[in-house]
Amino acid sequence: MVTIPISVAMFAWAGILFFTATGNPKRITRARSIFRGVLIGFIITITGWLVVQIVLQSITRGDFYTANNWVNLNCDQLYGGTNQPNRPRDLDIKNVLSTVSAGSVQGGSGGGGQTSSGGTATVDGTAVSRAAKSVELQAACVNNSTADCSLLQAICVVESGCNPQTTGCNSAGACGPMQIQPATACEANPSLNGCMTLGNRGVVLNEDAVKASLQGMSASSETAAKILNNATGACGGDLTCVMAYYNGGGGAVQASACCPSGTAAWQCQWDCGTRVAGSVNCTATPRPSSCVQNTGYVETRNYVPNIQAAQTALKTPTQTSGGAF
Repeated sequence: MVTIPISVAMFAWAGILFFTATGNPKRITRARSIFRGVLIGFIITITGWLVVQIVLQSITRGDFYTANNWVNLNCDQLYGGTNQPNRPRDLDIKNVLSTVSAGSVQGGSGGGGQTSSGGTATVDGTAVSRAAKSVELQAACVNNSTADCSLLQAICVVESGCNPQTTGCNSAGACGPMQIQPATACEANPSLNGCMTLGNRGVVLNEDAVKASLQGMSASSETAAKILNNATGACGGDLTCVMAYYNGGGGAVQASACCPSGTAAWQCQWDCGTRVAGSVNCTATPRPSSCVQNTGYVETRNYVPNIQAAQTALKTPTQTSGGAF
């Protein structure tokens, strides 16, 4: 804080003027005026600093900003934890919008970047019935003009059996009935408790508060619907793409660099070590030596057919009344 050394220097200057005044009333008056002005300015500055410090500490986690420097954000908090790949480190808030790429906020390069860790779901009649009857899911569809509510319902079935009592977060950091990561939740729904808006981007302000918010069926459904709307825009309305986006993030639906044109990253079972779309064809014979099995989106490749199965069940009247199928 530069206030202290400046104040010390000015106090010293006032002291020099006072002790060298040799009875000159003008010099004495000037010295006293400088001393009084510096003292008032010092008190105002310190009081302002204390107010900001107290407010920040009361509304954020203590490690949200680094070394008590209010313009340096701790990106472990900004990006929802240490598991977010390729996140920038202590980022100057003034450059956050130009520095942070959409992919670094919306999820990692592998499956589960957006929401849950994927895997094989057990689609049973009870879960389907809960999803079909959920008032919270229906309200989220209406509030967000979600084109196909059965998709939102199917995600609920696969993620948690659409059990509104689902609490806690999984190993990938996804929380609540719709299994959403805090960073993804804030990006889609900045008004969620624990989120904040920087420019036109929602980011995590208090990770614990976001996790707590996502435990509620209403907030979880509302946030999931907003994610689906974002995904629909990114995917041009392709529902299969939307499903992959929800689980694997924006990177999952980008054009694959390792499979022929028209193949998304999540669909390609090969990793060729490049991000330039279509630069290598790992399906060619013989297969290029740079191609290895792509395990990053295995979960997303499992996730999409599970969602499709749940969606089919939701559209089958006999499956929405309960019971296994």
